[in-house]
Amino acid sequence: MHFDGWHEHFESAQPALDCFAFAFSGKARLAITYRGRTPVKWVLEHLDEDGWHADSEVWHFFVPFWFRPTIVYRQNPNVLRAV
Repeated sequence: MHFDGWHEHFESAQPALDCFAFAFSGKARLAITYRGRTPVKWVLEHLDEDGWHADSEVWHFFVPFWFRPTIVYRQNPNVLRAV
């Protein structure tokens, strides 16, 4: 499974399909950390009653550390949410 720079390997189809459904559920988002214009870290997060929590992370070992980190969030915008 691959979302932008985040990725996960699955041994069978069902966990991969569950991950795919989770990504489009409205309770998942991807937090991408940039250093300058370079993406260096991707965190798949889930939402519960306490807020957003990290599920898994992928990052580069060599990053331009001299730039300040900036986080951009990506989430499926087409999900209906109850208010």
